[in-house]
Amino acid sequence: MLAKALARPREERGPPIGPAFSLASGIPAGSYQLAKNHLEARCERARIRRRTQMKRFLKLLFLVPLALVAVAVAVANRHPVIIYLDPLAGPAPEGTQITVSLFIVIFVAIMVGVIFGGVVTYLEQGRHRRAARRARAEVVSLRAQVARLSLPRPGEKRKIP
Repeated sequence: MLAKALARPREERGPPIGPAFSLASGIPAGSYQLAKNHLEARCERARIRRRTQMKRFLKLLFLVPLALVAVAVAVANRHPVIIYLDPLAGPAPEGTQITVSLFIVIFVAIMVGVIFGGVVTYLEQGRHRRAARRARAEVVSLRAQVARLSLPRPGEKRKIP
């Protein structure tokens, strides 16, 4: 709309109305900046939406084949296996053994491995998180010190500590 208004000759736009207007265009002062800010905000929202859609697509691109492989493994390994809860007892009585499908054993082992790996990674990165917290606290204190030591702006009244 703003581009259409600027494209028309000055005579067709009519005289400027209101106290604040641009002499060159006859458009109220600040409306170009408002339109520009609005357009930039719309572009940013569209960029975020595209990024979110791309993440969703890539996630599906990874998870759908993974789910198909999981189903194939489950179908191929559905025969029962016996898990002995007391390995030293040998052929154990019924209370110390569990009969489950092999794919359940496989999936539980994978989940335990993923959880264990996540915990180890989290613990290993603890020093980096601690360093980031310390750096953030130092930045806050240095900004406060700069604000305390800087000269006041013209016309600004400040209390002297």
